[in-house]
Amino acid sequence: MNKGIYCQLKDFEITVIRLLFTTAENKLRPPTVTQARIIEYLFENKGKDIFQKDIEKTLNLTRATVSEVLTTMESKGLIKREKNPYDSRSKKIVLSKLDIKRQEKLKEKITNIENIITKNISEEELLAFSLTLKKMQENIKNKYNKQGGLND
Repeated sequence: MNKGIYCQLKDFEITVIRLLFTTAENKLRPPTVTQARIIEYLFENKGKDIFQKDIEKTLNLTRATVSEVLTTMESKGLIKREKNPYDSRSKKIVLSKLDIKRQEKLKEKITNIENIITKNISEEELLAFSLTLKKMQENIKNKYNKQGGLND
């Protein structure tokens, strides 16, 4: 059976997430794909004030999704919500110290995995793949209207 591109991308994403978070010393269940994306975003922007709206916009997620995921992550001790001294209605989202250490280790692991998955693939092939993914993302963005629904 020939899988469509969506299934192939989803399978690949799940495989990489499992590789990243499954180790002998890490008995924790791997985060969901969305949790992993949020963790990576927070890690890359540590030292900056990040709020829920920033995560929604940058990761192209709905308010409800981000709210639910952040609540779960907070209950697992992956993030903390801190008071915003300038606006009591919003909370800064920060990684827990444990997750900062884990993310530093993951950066090394990501480099190793990227080396493995790109082995025997030329620069031209990688560039073509990257450009194709960008085109697919643009196709999706162009198909959605401002309300988030599909244009028919």
